Amino acid sequence: MFKTMHEMEIKDNKGFTIAELLIAIAIIVILAAIAIPEFNRYRARSIAATLNSDAKNIYKACSAFFADNPSETICAVQDAVSSGYLQSNGVSVTGSINSNSTGNFTLTHSSNAASNAIIDGSGKLTVSEVP
Repeated sequence: MFKTMHEMEIKDNKGFTIAELLIAIAIIVILAAIAIPEFNRYRARSIAATLNSDAKNIYKACSAFFADNPSETICAVQDAVSSGYLQSNGVSVTGSINSNSTGNFTLTHSSNAASNAIIDGSGKLTVSEVP
């Protein structure tokens, strides 16, 4: 019936104090402030790697197209596809390469139009800067 002072203290000490909650929230905010920009940089690097890979693949497919069709002088995207080029998701390709190593393909990614890759008829790859 009567409780001692110690029993009342134990019963009243439930939950967290406001200071403990604020410290936990501050730690989470600091970690998020570090993680979110890093994630964006990883994503930009991933897009650049995808564009580089697709550019090299379309160039190789056009080389195969010219080897299989020596009378052809132009390799467009559909010709590269018929020679084995498989376009990655989100990548769009424009342009063509000529058998005399002129022309180029420009590749852009749907999620970041500022990032692109250009491969010319000689196989030289130019990639926009990754932030």
